[in-house]
Amino acid sequence: VHDTVTRDATLRDALEAVLTDNAGRVAVTGRRGEYTGVVDMETLMNSVHEMLEEDRLDAMEHQQELADQRAEREPGAGGGEAGA
Repeated sequence: VHDTVTRDATLRDALEAVLTDNAGRVAVTGRRGEYTGVVDMETLMNSVHEMLEEDRLDAMEHQQELADQRAEREPGAGGGEAGA
């Protein structure tokens, strides 16, 4: 492992470092330059998958909220009395 990235490096920075390192992995350092771990392509891909899953769940939740709001605005949709 020759290259390093800091713990707060962006995903892009980490990916660039991994792709340019001959070993395909880079050391991760803390704020004081101390070793905190190693990141490789598998680690990065797992991070991307986790972020995509979180985004997917957020989108589904938002979609449900919008559907609920539409249902509340539509005349005769739930909660009202039947025509008299």
